[in-house]
Amino acid sequence: MSTQKNLVALTVGAIVAASAGVVLAGGVSATGGRVSTQYAAAVGAATTTAARQVALSDLGASAVTARLNAEYALNDTITFTFACGCLVDTTLPSTLQTNIGNGTTTGGAAQRLTFALLNSSASSATYRVTDRVNATSTKNLQVELPTTAKVDMSSASSGVSVAFSAATSSGAAFDTSLTFDPTTTDFAASKTLVTVSSQFAGSVVTALDGVIDVNPAVGTTPLTTFTTGTSDVFTVKTHQATVTTAFAKTADVSAVTYTLSGDFSWATEARKASVFTPSCPTGSTASAVTLVASATGSVSWNCVGRDAVGESSTSGGSSSLTINAAGQTGLTALPTATFTVASSTSYFSPSGQSGATGTTTSSSTIAANTAAGSWTINGAQIFVPYMPYGSTIDQVIYVANKSSVTGDISVQYIGTDTTTVVSLGKVGSVSGRSTLNISPLIKAALPAAAQASGRLAFIITINAPASDVDILASYRIGDDRAFVQTRKLN
Repeated sequence: MSTQKNLVALTVGAIVAASAGVVLAGGVSATGGRVSTQYAAAVGAATTTAARQVALSDLGASAVTARLNAEYALNDTITFTFACGCLVDTTLPSTLQTNIGNGTTTGGAAQRLTFALLNSSASSATYRVTDRVNATSTKNLQVELPTTAKVDMSSASSGVSVAFSAATSSGAAFDTSLTFDPTTTDFAASKTLVTVSSQFAGSVVTALDGVIDVNPAVGTTPLTTFTTGTSDVFTVKTHQATVTTAFAKTADVSAVTYTLSGDFSWATEARKASVFTPSCPTGSTASAVTLVASATGSVSWNCVGRDAVGESSTSGGSSSLTINAAGQTGLTALPTATFTVASSTSYFSPSGQSGATGTTTSSSTIAANTAAGSWTINGAQIFVPYMPYGSTIDQVIYVANKSSVTGDISVQYIGTDTTTVVSLGKVGSVSGRSTLNISPLIKAALPAAAQASGRLAFIITINAPASDVDILASYRIGDDRAFVQTRKLN
């Protein structure tokens, strides 16, 4: 068995090394692999024990090598500890042998230790020395736990690491300074065998940037198109996450779902197929959109198929949504709006499934409320929150334009206790460096009922530089006058 002399020698050696400023590395080495979080979850959800068990080699891990740096005797033990509690101990070899020699031989004979499995569990495997051949010194001998050993992925969702320890036949710990050569950095007290990280990442490629046109070409209604045309295109991407070590195993993708949120109060269910056109990467299929038409609404679409996810952040995986305002019949105005996007990727779980009948679960890819662009307007847009109408009420709404350009004036209104924005279209224009009372222009465009007893709010748009336009609003009932606080929207 190991002697007290050996223990003392090891302790003295560690003290001498430490006093010399040398840091002793540990005694276990392995090259770790990487699998995706989604793969680990999918395999871990398998309905049979065999399907949940995967060899270390299939997970990208190398054999676990332990270097011995003490004099081992018969019945001394070594233990490999798995903190995950995921070791399938029935896949362990019954015996282990050290490598042949350590650089010195006695009489030319190879030096070797043989270890036999003493006990094991999901958390550890302990082997004891059963044979010692020509081993004048066991320091620097190495022993390997092979990659045929398996782990159960239902317990390995956070990864797999292994630690090495040794004990004498009486149970006393020894061989605690495990690198005889302190310059070696390959060995440590523990090593990671399998790293787990998310498989998917996503990003906005082209944000929405439409500029709503207040003075379009002849034949197009103001406020219903953009300065560049009738459409704005949003492009987004889902791809395999960039990692330092390539994934040895990934989950099988089923589909990616994108949700673009913003003000879609102007769109209708009946016309959504004409307004929203999704496209997906080659090899995947775009589904019809789901529309929530409101000021806090959304448009969702799916890219179905494993090719919905690109292999890298620089190739494949792009999806787009074309928003064609002209496809909405009866449209009178597009709202200025800010958009956000979110996405999730569905994958088959348990693993091994496919097709429309496969069971899937999903993983968030692009976080909710990720910026996705905005729609602005090419002019000043000013909100008048209140203006009453009636036979005894006079309105005064002045536009001041200090720029040098003539600006067309477009008006939208919102009635009392309504959520509908009604466009009056162009009501007139204001010359450069001038003021204009637009009250009569607005009143003439209003429906008779609103003129008779309306309680309205206005969105007034002038296609002149926003910083050069201001509006003063007031109303008078008899001898009483009230001023209304206006607010610029851009």
